[in-house]
Amino acid sequence: MGDVIHGFTVVALIIAAGFGVGRAGILGPHAEKVLSALVFNVTTPALIITHTATTRPGELFSPLLVVIVAAEMTMLVCVAVVYLLVLRRGVARAVFAGMAASYVNAANLGIPFAVYILGDPFPAVLAIVFQTSVYAPLALLLVDASRSASHEILRPLKNPIVIAAAIGVTLSVTGWTLPSVVFEPLTILSDAAVGLALVFFGVSLYSTRFLEAGTVSRREAAGLAAAKSVLHPAVAIGIAVALGLDSPSVVAAGIMGALPTAQNVFIYSSQYGTASHLARDVSVITTLAALPTMLVISLLLM
Repeated sequence: MGDVIHGFTVVALIIAAGFGVGRAGILGPHAEKVLSALVFNVTTPALIITHTATTRPGELFSPLLVVIVAAEMTMLVCVAVVYLLVLRRGVARAVFAGMAASYVNAANLGIPFAVYILGDPFPAVLAIVFQTSVYAPLALLLVDASRSASHEILRPLKNPIVIAAAIGVTLSVTGWTLPSVVFEPLTILSDAAVGLALVFFGVSLYSTRFLEAGTVSRREAAGLAAAKSVLHPAVAIGIAVALGLDSPSVVAAGIMGALPTAQNVFIYSSQYGTASHLARDVSVITTLAALPTMLVISLLLM
C-alpha cells in the first residue's frame, strides 16, 4: 500500500505546485497555452520515442497485451459511437470522450500500482507502449483527418505524436539505435514529460474551476468517469476470463483497467481546443476513484 499512496502523493504534490504557479501568475497569462504546446510538441514525443525504441518487439505480443488493447478499444469505440449517433457530437469530441473513458494513466500511477499489487511493472509497461505508439497516434490521426479538407490529407502525418510513434516503432522493430548524443537529450526531455503534464494540469485547475457550471456538463463528466472507473475494469476482466488467462493475469487486467484517465487526454484535447475541461474533470474524478476500485478488485480476485 505504501507504493500506491506514494504514487498518489507525488502526483498530488506536483499538481498542487502547478496550481500554485497558476495562482501566483509566475508563468504569465498564457501559461496554460504555452505548457500545453510544450508538452504536446516536445516532451511527449520524446517520451514516446524513448519508451518505444527500447522495447523489444517480442515483449509486446502477450495475452495480457491482447486484453489491454481489446478493453481500451472496446471502451473507445462504444463511447465514441454513443457520442456520434446518440448525442450527435462531432468526431473530435467523440474521440476525446472515448479516450477519457479508456486511456489509462499507465506511467506515473500504473507502474507503482503494478509493482505493489501485482509485484511486476510489466503490465503497466505494456499499456504505456501500446498507448504511446499506437492508441494516441491513431486517435489523433482520426481527429486530424476529420478536420482536414481533401487537399490537406497529409496534414495528420505532420502530427508530432504520430511522427514520434513512427520513429519509435521503426527503431524497435529494426533494432537500430540512436547515437547517444541524440538519445540522451531525448531521454532528458522524456523525463520532463510527466512532470510538465502534471504542472499543466495544476495550472488549468486554477484557471478554470473543477466541474464549473457552464464549462462542462456534470452529468456528462460523471457518466464518463463511471464508464472509466467501473465499466473499463469490468470489460477487461471479462475479456481476460473469456480468453482463459490465469488468475494473476485476470487481476492484472482489472488493475490496468481501473487506472484513472491519463493527463495526456487533457493535454491532447487542450491542444485541439475540444473537450479539454471535460477531459480534465474526468481525470480528476477517476483519480479519486482509482484506489478504492483497485482495492475492491484485489479483494475479490486475489
